[in-house]
Amino acid sequence: MRNLLFIFIFFAFSSCSNPKGVYWCGDHACINKKERMLYFKNNLIVEKRDIKKENKLTKSEIDIIEKKIKDEEKSKNLNDKKAKKISKKKEKALIKEEKRRLKEAKLYEKRRLKEEKKRLKNIEKEKKKRIKKKKKKCKKNEKNCNVKKFSVLKDNNNFNKIKDSITNKNAGKKYPDINDVKR
Repeated sequence: MRNLLFIFIFFAFSSCSNPKGVYWCGDHACINKKERMLYFKNNLIVEKRDIKKENKLTKSEIDIIEKKIKDEEKSKNLNDKKAKKISKKKEKALIKEEKRRLKEAKLYEKRRLKEEKKRLKNIEKEKKKRIKKKKKKCKKNEKNCNVKKFSVLKDNNNFNKIKDSITNKNAGKKYPDINDVKR
């Protein structure tokens, strides 16, 4: 009977014992009881997951996983470094190309300005030559020089006549009504 009592007490205590488990607050394990209670107050739910020995990985498996992760990180770093080097080379090439274009543009502008100056000098020389020829002609024939001045005045009088005829023609016409907008 005594043995039976000890067996009963043993089963009672073993069933009342807390199995090994972890409380989960959303997507991570709760750190302590305060965090668990705070999460419960906000969401009205807290999960409890049992820890099983089957889920635990051995140290060798953990080491293998860590090595794989490190290898992947190294390969990513190498790829990033290569990509950075390539991008730097491309940037340098673009900068060199832009500098070359700017030099060509400056040279082109200088050549154009030189040609423009030469052309202006030639035009000025031709004007001076024409003026000299006109002066020589005017000295020889003073009558021709006065006639040209008079012709300018004559053209000015023609302009005034044309202007007067246009204003007389339009004097009887009404102004357009600009406020009349048709929709």
